Amino acid sequence: MFRHHRTAFTLIELLVVISIIAILAALLLPTLARSKASARRIVCVNNLSQLGLSVRLYADDFQGNLPPLSVQNHWTNQLQGYYKAVTIVLCPSESIGKPDSNSPPRSYMINGFRDYFREAGYPAVPSFATPAGNYAIQESAIRDPTKTILFGEKNEMSTAQYLELFKPAGGYIDDLEESRHPKHSNRDRSGLSNYAFFDGHVEALKFGKSTCPVNLWAAMSKWRNDAALCRPR
Repeated sequence: MFRHHRTAFTLIELLVVISIIAILAALLLPTLARSKASARRIVCVNNLSQLGLSVRLYADDFQGNLPPLSVQNHWTNQLQGYYKAVTIVLCPSESIGKPDSNSPPRSYMINGFRDYFREAGYPAVPSFATPAGNYAIQESAIRDPTKTILFGEKNEMSTAQYLELFKPAGGYIDDLEESRHPKHSNRDRSGLSNYAFFDGHVEALKFGKSTCPVNLWAAMSKWRNDAALCRPR
C-alpha cells in the first residue's frame, strides 16, 4: 500500500523564493523607472514640437507675425486654436503646472525676444504690460533660427509666460526649469530639459547650456554674447 505524501514548501524554501523575487524587483524597478521617465520626456518633446508648429501656423495667418506679447491675452490663448488639446502645454514629468489668472496650468514658456524689442527702439516695459498687438516680432527678424530658442520648460513654481531676458540680475533663471529630465528639481544640475528652437527642431540641453557659453534665448547677435549667463548657480 502506497502512501501519498502531501508536498509543500518548507520555510527555508519560501524564504529563498522571496529573496529571489526581491532581488529581481530591485534589479528591474530602476530599469522600469528609467523607461517611464524616458517615455515622459518623449511626450514632452512632442508637445514642444507641436507648440513650435502652432507658432508657424499662426505666423502664416498673421503676415509673418508671432503672437504679440500681452498680459491680457497670453500666447496660450492666442495659439490654442492651432494646438487644440490643452494637454499639449503640460509636460507629464511635471506634477502640475502652476496656473495664473489668465491661463491654464502649463509647463512651458515662450521667448519674449526682449533683446529684439530693445534693439528696435521699443520702450522698456516691465513684464510686457502692454495691450496685444503692440509687441510683435516678425519671423524674418530671427537671424539664426537653428540656434534661437522659441519655447523652454518652465519652473513649476513660476507663473511667467515669457522669458524676459533683461530681468534684473539674471532673474529670469528662476523662471526656467533646466533639469527636469530625469530629475524633477531645478537645483539638480545632473539632468536636462527640452527646448523648441525657432526652426522647428527640439533639443535636450544640459543644465545651464541654454544661456552659456552663448545665450540661446537672444535673437540678436550682440545679446547672444552680452547676455550670456555663465556665473555659478
